[in-house]
Amino acid sequence: MTYKETRIILVEDDPMFSQMIQFQLTTSGSDFNSGNIQHVVSLYDFEEMLSFFLPDVILLDLNLTDSMGLDTYMRVKNKCPNCAIIILSGSDDEELSAKIVQNGAQDYILKSDVNGRLLNKAIHYSLERMRQQVVLSESERKFRGVFENSPIPMLTVRGSNFAIQMANKAFSALYDGQLGSFYGRSLSDFRCKKDEELVFDLALNKMSMELCQVTHEGNQIHVELIANKLNSESDLYICQIIDKTEELRFQQEKMKLIHVAQENEKHKIAREIHDGLAQNLVLMNLLFESFEFPNDQKDQRENFAQLIKSTIDEARGISYTLLPPELESGLLHGIKHMINRINNLKTQDVHLTINNSISEEDFDQVDRFNLFRIMQEFINNSVKYSQSERIDVSFDKDEAGIVKIIIDDHGIGFDMNQPKGTLGITNMMNRIKIANLEGAVKSEIGKGTVLEIYFQSILINK
Repeated sequence: MTYKETRIILVEDDPMFSQMIQFQLTTSGSDFNSGNIQHVVSLYDFEEMLSFFLPDVILLDLNLTDSMGLDTYMRVKNKCPNCAIIILSGSDDEELSAKIVQNGAQDYILKSDVNGRLLNKAIHYSLERMRQQVVLSESERKFRGVFENSPIPMLTVRGSNFAIQMANKAFSALYDGQLGSFYGRSLSDFRCKKDEELVFDLALNKMSMELCQVTHEGNQIHVELIANKLNSESDLYICQIIDKTEELRFQQEKMKLIHVAQENEKHKIAREIHDGLAQNLVLMNLLFESFEFPNDQKDQRENFAQLIKSTIDEARGISYTLLPPELESGLLHGIKHMINRINNLKTQDVHLTINNSISEEDFDQVDRFNLFRIMQEFINNSVKYSQSERIDVSFDKDEAGIVKIIIDDHGIGFDMNQPKGTLGITNMMNRIKIANLEGAVKSEIGKGTVLEIYFQSILINK
């Protein structure tokens, strides 16, 4: 549409002023056609005019015979929400002008300042702004349609605490709640661990993070949050939520099957060593004891006898490591027995502390075997590599029933960013996931290595 085609309604009850405005809009050099300019003196006439003449621009006097002030503007705005409205007022009321502009008026011009050049420019600028607003509104409408109907859970959040501004149906379905119940809440409200603070860096334009969350109905889900900042100057992010609960469950089941197969193979090997190799070595030792050697071979006999004995001990040790029988009497019994065996070697002092609140019942819902293997691997590695004289193992439980196991080797530590030594950590972390435990291995050169494991014990209300 050219400016010559622009349709204008002048709403003005002062005939002298209205004639001046129409003259300024249609004189030589003007962009507007007199045939496209209509004049009315009241809101009643304006509303009648709309039945056969739809304007692009409305030049509006606020004080008419049938309406006054802000109410005049709001009634016109409601009738023509997509028109550019320019106020021509005889009142220099800053508060009123601010309210009207805030409610969508394109301009507020004092009648005493009006001239042809100013009026032409104001109309041109208002039309361009309205066109941009229409394009923006259409773009927002399309975005909202894609947003609301997306099968992927989506939301918009604001600020460092990620307060929810909008969410779609897929998001409400994932989190088991009504859309309105989410607005204004933070994503932190849904975290599994209430004492775990989620920190979002507003300096980043894009973020991706793994979160463990709890839905409205208390179901635990594992999700990936992908957040993109609307623009570099804003704190508003558009986010996607990728539900990884089933994927994680599948990975856990797969790892569990692999470890079960590995453990079954270890059991088989352990039984073969214990019932086969070790027994053969014992028989060999008995046969060897029946041999008679000359006196000049006495030293060789003693060396050979010691070699057979140490081989038998080593075979039994491997069998024990692969299949600890003490674990059948409970986790705490198995840990105590393992520590006693290490202390008997006189290489390190492994100090065990078990809080009085800890009992074997605390491990009823825990994968005892994997928990034992985690601790066994960490302690064995500490014995081999920590170069420390003391290793501390502690079991504790707080009032909320959270059991906390900490092993600190007080050793030389290592750089966790280096690949050396990470295979054992990876194995332990895999077992932690399989056993549905929480935990981590921490190490720093010169400050030792620490294993921390947490889990919720079963609380019994008395």
